[in-house]
Amino acid sequence: MLRTLGQLSAGGGHFTRPQGLLLLAYLALEGTRPRQELRALFWPGHPEAAAHLRVTLARLKQGLPGAILTQGETVATTVVADAALLLRAHERGDHPAVVEQFTGAFLDGVALPLLGAALEEWVFATREAIGSCVREALLHLAAREAGRGAFGEAARLAHRAYVLRGAPEPTLPELQRLHDLLLAADHPAARDVRAETRGFDVPLAPTALAARQVWQAPRAPPAAHLPARPTPVVGREAERERVLALLREAPERCIVLTGPGGIGKTHLALDLAHELGVDARLVDLARAHTSGDATGRVDAALAPPGQPELLLLDNLEDLEDPAALVAALLARDPRWRLLVTSRSRLAGPSVHEVHLEGLDHRHPRAGGLTDAATLFMRRARWSRSAPAPDPAGVERIVRLLHGHPLAVELAAGWSAALPAGDLAEALAGDLRLLDEHAPPGTTTPRVVFSRSWARLPPVLQGALAGLAPFEGGFGREAAAEVCGTTLAQLAALCDRALLRGVGAGRFDFHPLLGTYAREALEADGPRWQEVRERHRRHFMHGLAARTLGEADFGNARAAWQATCEAADTGGLREASPGLRFLAGRARRLAEGADLLRRALEVAGAADDREALGELGTDLAWLHLQLGHLDAALGLARAGAGAGGPVRPRALHVLAAVLQALGRPQEARDHWQVLLDLARTNGDEALRLRTLESLAILDEQLGQPGAAERAYLEVLARRRQTRGPGLARALLNYGALLSNLDRLPEARRILDEGCRWARDEEPSLLPWLLTALSEVARKQGEVREALAWCASALDLAGSDAPPALHGLLLDVRARAHLAGGALPAAARDAWQSLDESWRTGALGETLDRLALAASVLAQAGETQQARHLRSRLLREPALPHWTRATLERELGEAAPTPDEAGTVGDVGTLVVEALHQLSAWTGHLAPS
Repeated sequence: MLRTLGQLSAGGGHFTRPQGLLLLAYLALEGTRPRQELRALFWPGHPEAAAHLRVTLARLKQGLPGAILTQGETVATTVVADAALLLRAHERGDHPAVVEQFTGAFLDGVALPLLGAALEEWVFATREAIGSCVREALLHLAAREAGRGAFGEAARLAHRAYVLRGAPEPTLPELQRLHDLLLAADHPAARDVRAETRGFDVPLAPTALAARQVWQAPRAPPAAHLPARPTPVVGREAERERVLALLREAPERCIVLTGPGGIGKTHLALDLAHELGVDARLVDLARAHTSGDATGRVDAALAPPGQPELLLLDNLEDLEDPAALVAALLARDPRWRLLVTSRSRLAGPSVHEVHLEGLDHRHPRAGGLTDAATLFMRRARWSRSAPAPDPAGVERIVRLLHGHPLAVELAAGWSAALPAGDLAEALAGDLRLLDEHAPPGTTTPRVVFSRSWARLPPVLQGALAGLAPFEGGFGREAAAEVCGTTLAQLAALCDRALLRGVGAGRFDFHPLLGTYAREALEADGPRWQEVRERHRRHFMHGLAARTLGEADFGNARAAWQATCEAADTGGLREASPGLRFLAGRARRLAEGADLLRRALEVAGAADDREALGELGTDLAWLHLQLGHLDAALGLARAGAGAGGPVRPRALHVLAAVLQALGRPQEARDHWQVLLDLARTNGDEALRLRTLESLAILDEQLGQPGAAERAYLEVLARRRQTRGPGLARALLNYGALLSNLDRLPEARRILDEGCRWARDEEPSLLPWLLTALSEVARKQGEVREALAWCASALDLAGSDAPPALHGLLLDVRARAHLAGGALPAAARDAWQSLDESWRTGALGETLDRLALAASVLAQAGETQQARHLRSRLLREPALPHWTRATLERELGEAAPTPDEAGTVGDVGTLVVEALHQLSAWTGHLAPS
């Protein structure tokens, strides 16, 4: 046993080194931790931190054999701390055990080594957390004694809670309870508590007699007729505040918590009932079908004497007529308020509904974890032999489970057997893993679903099962076409919390629910095959017609995989451009590439040359967007050489790849072939796209006049048709005007592009905002430029295409440089250069090298900056605008382009520049 409450000792006092014991306490309370974390926490900034950790662990192993477990980069302990036992007793609601376990404040009076700020904060935060648990337990026991009339014992416990060492300052509700408990026994400390409440609106008993009446019958002590307070609720702050406000102030006297089974309705309701501190009664209505059953249970809950103010009606959904029971109870006693949990909605004049969804699994808090991941970590710590849950793996698990609390807790139970990453992989394959190996009597997702399923009439069972093939939600039109589900049936399933509306006529259900619904549908073999085939045809048609939105990517993926299984190469060929388009629109480029690779295997096995060309060309386009230029080049060449209808698209991709690789003349040749082909075939859309691409190339080659003429021709046509491509045309022309320093014109054109893109082409908004940022920088508006960059980064998200992310970093670095923020500029320049070189984009890499030279020049490294600029001017692939800028900065004529310059030479420049920038960024440059 590791003693941490009022002392710090282990092993009968034989091991006395404070640093080692403190490390042991940290592991005992926080579970398995990575070595890197321990080094940073216990020896912050120390150059020999790793050695110190090794020595400390070795001493612990020697002094306390078997206490330390090391596995790779993680460290754990088998020792149990008294503080951990106290916290577990608190989570169980075992108040006597909490008080018995407490022998002093956490590490109180212990001479500790000099602590870093983070470790010191952990010690004091742990001390206060334990103190809060003990004070709560003492107040609960004191209230129980006061309810029995033992006011002297109640005052003794309350005084102990008042002067408790290590606890935070009492809250106002705690001060009120302390005062009334102390005053009931005429304890002198009541005067001190009253003094602390001066200036606050806290209702205190005026006399000892009044204080005794507060705790004596007929009024029962708060929560005396409720089960022990459950473990603390994770997250749910908004729902808690809303329900508490409604219970205290709203005219509606019935508050209904709705949501699917296992979502935490009962847990939250019990916690809120304890929080209110009134006489509350719990009525469990599970499997109570008639009003007679329900009334009998209500009367049983009301049997103990008292003046109940709150009735907690749990599992109301089983009643045949729940509204009638609620109305009868509200009429029976006007003082009562009802807090109801139900899987089904409840309507009525005095009813207010609060719907619960899964815990937040998308927005990390200050500690770096989402609410759902925090719940997982808390449950995982119960198993001290478990490996450290990897936060990234945990976050993936809770995303798979959509933050469903019951599912998250069951998943955490597997942490002793599987690392978080492996568990995430297993759950991604089959969520039914959560039902396996659960202890007898455990409520599992299957138990919860079975109960909800049994309550459904057959017509709704069939409707829910028919929705099983959908992934990631669906529209009502798709539901009608795929499985014949009507809007009325969808509404009825929403009323039972089995579906939820997600806006714009779309619905969704929890993936666990989909798993069990699919089992029910698969049991009806012929219908399963029919519905799955309808789903496949519906979404493959949507891909081919390009009518699917981002929200339907999951359905498109399922339909594509089913089409691969069917070896329908014709269907894959027709839908291939649509999949590429949707993957870009939904920013799921890597997933789209995986799906196209699978389809290529199917087409290869069928020896379908036409499908191979189409699929390979679209895969090449995605590789281009992902920065995989070598792979894109090979696929595009194959598509262009295949001939047939795919050749124009393949030529387009091939020219774009060559341009990205810094081979402008080869790219121009292919663009020209494509332009001639478009004119011959009368393909106006292809002609405009090719003209635009040629204009971009002309701009890079230093022919701005030709580029502007082409842009204006394209723009005039796009404005006339008001169709797709207008935002891109405005972006390209605005960028040219910016490069020509015609800044007011550029801003006007880019503003027009933003207005159009917001409604019609939102994926281009980050590009337009980035261009606006560059214009603002050139106009001297640095703060505005940085604000545009921030908006663009926010819109682009973490999965932005490498080309966009690199450009954003480039533009932001130039804005930081203009504002004098040299370290920030160097960091962005380092990262943008590293990214462009890794993706193989030669033109972009040369641009970023020029940016690196500007950073070095501002940092005072003038000789290095001049050398880099002179070397860049000898690169034949250097874009025109960059060349002009470098010539201006050097103040001399450009050297003759060195046609022998190679990519290998550029690689040397990149490594040198990264090393030079590293002095300002702290990054490690590659070798």
